[in-house]
Amino acid sequence: MGEGGDDNDEYFTFRVDTWTPDGESIVEHITGVEDYQVALATFRAACERWPGTPIILRQGARVIEASRRLPWLGLTRVAKAGAEVLLPQNTTS
Repeated sequence: MGEGGDDNDEYFTFRVDTWTPDGESIVEHITGVEDYQVALATFRAACERWPGTPIILRQGARVIEASRRLPWLGLTRVAKAGAEVLLPQNTTS
């Protein structure tokens, strides 16, 4: 069974979840979808709805978007080539 949802949640390509501030566990599974654009729109809507809440858009184990700097993921948002991207915390270029 997937965390915070029914058995079918784990079979979707993309997941959007809220997490505890320490990254120990998922608080709520928001959605599981096949379409990237739908997943991204849901992620952005969730970030607006719950500002300050750790929200992650994933494709399997791969983090695609995170709502803020999440040290427990080892990622931080960096402005690069006119856009914000997620990079490992020790990467600056």
